[in-house]
Amino acid sequence: MSQPRKNKKMEVEWYSVSVASARRTIQLLIFVVLVIGAAAIYQQWENQRKRDLAAELIEEATELTARIEERNDFEQVRREYHTAWDSLELARNAYEERRFPEAASLGRKSLRELESVLQADKIAVEGRGRFVAVEGNVEYRRGDRGAWKRARAQDTVNPGDWVKTSAGASARIVFPGDSAYYLSANTLVNLTVRTDRFGRQENVASMQFGAVQLSTGETNSRVNTPKAEARLESQSSGEVSFDRDRNRAEFKNYGGTMEVEGSDGSTRLLLASQQVVQEGDALSAAMALPQRPRLLSPSDDRDIDLKEQRVRLTWAEVPGADSYRLQISGSPLFASRIIEDPQRDKNYATLGLQREGVYYWQVAAVAGNGAVGPWSNPRVFKVAHFRRATPDNDTPPALSIDDVQTFGSLLIVTGRSEPGVTLTVNGEEAEVLPDGSFSKTIQVSQEGFSFVEVQVVDARGNQASEQRRVFFDSSY
Repeated sequence: MSQPRKNKKMEVEWYSVSVASARRTIQLLIFVVLVIGAAAIYQQWENQRKRDLAAELIEEATELTARIEERNDFEQVRREYHTAWDSLELARNAYEERRFPEAASLGRKSLRELESVLQADKIAVEGRGRFVAVEGNVEYRRGDRGAWKRARAQDTVNPGDWVKTSAGASARIVFPGDSAYYLSANTLVNLTVRTDRFGRQENVASMQFGAVQLSTGETNSRVNTPKAEARLESQSSGEVSFDRDRNRAEFKNYGGTMEVEGSDGSTRLLLASQQVVQEGDALSAAMALPQRPRLLSPSDDRDIDLKEQRVRLTWAEVPGADSYRLQISGSPLFASRIIEDPQRDKNYATLGLQREGVYYWQVAAVAGNGAVGPWSNPRVFKVAHFRRATPDNDTPPALSIDDVQTFGSLLIVTGRSEPGVTLTVNGEEAEVLPDGSFSKTIQVSQEGFSFVEVQVVDARGNQASEQRRVFFDSSY
């Protein structure tokens, strides 16, 4: 009878040991699962952290590239900038391929290189230009790798920059020494500076297509097309155009001297009012151009009341001219035209006045062989319902300052008054358009807070003024 009890005891002891062992096994498995889960969560967190870090570094580096591209001394740091740009491109590629640790390392490297460029002393760039007028879609790019940006008046143009104009767009760029370039619609050009064999600096425009008018001022200039180069001496003016579809270029010299060299080594020296045409590789002989027309009436900047209904445009006849081209535009750049008459036999035109506005007009003479001479100096007239002064009218003219934008030491003041008033901004006269609006760019030299004051006087002598407080800091 005792033996069965012993077996029962052994079974109980064996059973209790098995339960404890299973419990420990389960606990160990749970621990292992938790460890693996925690490791997976940590790995996922670490990957996300590296991904976020790489994205942050790439974003910071990208922002620095934009700041460096806007520096006045960009040409001086171009090589260092491109080195940093290459590192940034490698970081972007690694990020897209989900190699986040490598992307973060490359992004950090690019950031250090860009910060080093930013800490370099800023020095003046010889040959730096500036957009003084922009109409329509005009874009520029810093060198061959920068992003295209919309151009605005007062934006700088550094040596090596590309500029392009779209259909219905144009731009005027001025360089030190009073050299100026006017880019017509549908033009792509690279602008830079180089030193000639005498150690003198000269502006260089390399055209891909389109048309460029230029005046050289105190410096020499060169304009390159894919198959020729035009060299203009100082105090010269001319125009170069290239039609890539027809593989045809025209070189026109309006004043001074222009030397054209073709890709075949042939050269032509153009005097004032001469042109050369290049078709393929061959340069034509020099041909005469008609003279620049002289506009007669109406006088420049004339105010015309809409009630007059008509205005007559006249210009002096040009010897040898077979016909004339007439352009009327709402913009001084003539990128878009209200009226364009390519073949007018008479030296006058009568316009019906239908609405208020500011109208610019110019004329070019056309010879019998089809050669088109330089455009006249443009004139402008304003059409509006002008306010008439009466003896008992002592009401001050309306005036409001809408906005004051700061671009370094330059201030662009915009607002509204009334047609026909005389308006000044800090003592400088500003044009008032027929709708009463005005825009004036002025320069301030005193740092800190200062005032912009706009004053208007109507025909009766009634006055009004308004001030706006601005802050200028040269360190920005």
